[in-house]
Amino acid sequence: MEERSVPKPHLIKTPVHKIPIGEAVKKPDGHYSLRIKKPKGSEYEELSLDHLISMVVTEADSQPGIEQAPHPEGAAANQ
Repeated sequence: MEERSVPKPHLIKTPVHKIPIGEAVKKPDGHYSLRIKKPKGSEYEELSLDHLISMVVTEADSQPGIEQAPHPEGAAANQ
């Protein structure tokens, strides 16, 4: 019996604490997406980088007057 192995996805992780984010995907039309798996499930969702950036900007701007200072570990990683 021939076994077929499904290649393990290469996950993008945060630079400091190596928290898994998702799998990088390039669509046939040339757009880039992030494939994210639902925890404790088998469902995946693909989120375009354009949409992700838009979501981050919208959410950050929806709370005026609140600016977060950089975390010490983030500052060290950028040096």
